[in-house]
Amino acid sequence: MINKIAFISYFVFNLKRSIPFYRDLLGFKLLLNNDSWAEFDVDGQRLAIHEKRNDANISGQSGAIVYFEANPIEKMIEDL
Repeated sequence: MINKIAFISYFVFNLKRSIPFYRDLLGFKLLLNNDSWAEFDVDGQRLAIHEKRNDANISGQSGAIVYFEANPIEKMIEDL
């Protein structure tokens, strides 16, 4: 069974410039940050942004990616 949305993510072109936008302007709490990925808390929901790298082809991706949490995952796979 799907329990909840684990997190939502999408690509940004400049992670370093995007972090202050989400943290300072929108007021989201920064949970973690590395050289290509950042996660924020949005009222208990995780929002992740990750930087498009030169070798990544994201032309077909114009929106967010939703990651679900399923427990037990084996049962969910069997049902699908």
